[in-house]
Amino acid sequence: MSNTEQMPTKKSLRSHDFKYIPCDALNLAVSDNGIKLTLGVEELDGSTYEMVGIHMTHKTAMLLKIALTQGLDHYQTSSGIKLEEPELKPE
Repeated sequence: MSNTEQMPTKKSLRSHDFKYIPCDALNLAVSDNGIKLTLGVEELDGSTYEMVGIHMTHKTAMLLKIALTQGLDHYQTSSGIKLEEPELKPE
């Protein structure tokens, strides 16, 4: 995955063990208590190796939705590269 320029955010500190992980598989569960998002890597045999899970409020999930939408739109506009949405395979 190439390096990307991050959007300015509030001052924050990173954990000493912070790291980027590869991700090409995700699972999402929505309930009255919030959102659970699991990120992982799809293996050659079709299984998924789950690497990290995130629990967030609905408000945080909506902020993530906005950040992804605006970030991807900006990237497409500034780079001229049109990204294609993959077909979802609900399970």
